[in-house]
Amino acid sequence: MGNETLASLEDWIDVGVYAQDQLIYLQKHLISDEVSELEITVSQAPSKAGIDPLHKLMDRKPEDNMKKLSYP
Repeated sequence: MGNETLASLEDWIDVGVYAQDQLIYLQKHLISDEVSELEITVSQAPSKAGIDPLHKLMDRKPEDNMKKLSYP
C-alpha cells in the first residue's frame, strides 16, 4: 500500500546455479550495481542461475530472480 522507490544496492546476496532441479552452487556475492556480471565455474551443465534462489529476501516479484540458461 506504500510507495515503492529505488534504493541504493550494496549487499551480500546469495547467487545460485541449478543443474536440472538440483542446486549445485550457492555463494554470497557483493552486489552493488543494478546490473552485475559474475563468472562462475561449475562441474555440471547449468540449467538456470540467479540471485536469492532460496527466497530469503523480501521480494514482490521473486519469479524474476532466476533465468534459464541456453547454449549455442
